[in-house]
Amino acid sequence: MKIVINESHIMRTSANEMSSLCAPIKKYFGATFFSYILFYPPNIRIELTMSPLGWIDHHYENIENYHKKAMKANPTESYTSGFYPWNTMPSRQFANSDMAKYFNISNLVMLYKVHKDYTECCHFGSTADNYKAQQLFVNHRDLLERFIEYFREQGASLINQAKLQPIILPDKYKRDISHDQPMLMPHDKDAFIKSTRVLALSEQRCEIQLSKREIESLYHYTQGKTAKEIGKILQLSNRTIENYLRNIKCKLGVTSKVELIHKTWHLFK
Repeated sequence: MKIVINESHIMRTSANEMSSLCAPIKKYFGATFFSYILFYPPNIRIELTMSPLGWIDHHYENIENYHKKAMKANPTESYTSGFYPWNTMPSRQFANSDMAKYFNISNLVMLYKVHKDYTECCHFGSTADNYKAQQLFVNHRDLLERFIEYFREQGASLINQAKLQPIILPDKYKRDISHDQPMLMPHDKDAFIKSTRVLALSEQRCEIQLSKREIESLYHYTQGKTAKEIGKILQLSNRTIENYLRNIKCKLGVTSKVELIHKTWHLFK
């Protein structure tokens, strides 16, 4: 059974925006492929991708064939949250072969995260001649995770549009999901971090990440600005600013402005 992705689908119309969002991984990792996928049970798939022309059609036209071969290779394969090079995943070998042969997509890795109500799956790849790429991906998993957070924020509008255009997979494609050394040069790593700016806070030995917009909102909030005033400064709605502040408080485990300022005042000295 072929799944047809129509011409107005966000996967097709967002190519330029996706290319722009993926600029950091293109520049510092040589990535030429990125896909951001959300799976909602039992069979709903949300997808955005930066990929070579023709891959979307090829993938969905051949999805049944890939599924049959994957089930034959490993009928009980399932994943917990983690990091997986494609060459260690039996179910991916058939799609992997086609991607390399017809679209020059290779060196693939997957970051997989199981959430309460959905699963998030992110794939990174490069051209076959970029032989160091997969080891770069493996050695810098932390930067890929950082990029995903950056993508969630900066690509929020695209993600929301994609959620309005879900791909409904036939029941037979449902999977049993288990819930749970090359290096970049130092100046390149620093530049990558700046281009995907988030703020890390240490809270009981756990790293807490704040996005760029959350940092901006927090700064103005600690300077005495109201959500309405911050919204005008950042050209965002009051509700958006209130959501940012609520998320920050939740991440830091505080409930009041006084507690929030006490925990973060040193960041803006």
